[in-house]
Amino acid sequence: MNRLIVLLLLTPAASFSHSPFDGTWVMKADTAPLPQTPAVYLLAKGMFRCSGCIVNMETEADGYDHKVGAADY
Repeated sequence: MNRLIVLLLLTPAASFSHSPFDGTWVMKADTAPLPQTPAVYLLAKGMFRCSGCIVNMETEADGYDHKVGAADY
């Protein structure tokens, strides 16, 4: 019973502890691989197409979630 009380008292303290993702993140813009061409988005005839994106993709634009195949990555 005492262990349960101690566990319940320590749980809030553990939820407020720091994580390895806390702090300031700095991006090195000079080493970031950026695309050389702009991304082109097309929404026509019930299809959404993105070319020039990180992932060139084509999917139905019907308001539902669709899986993206491994070939699209």
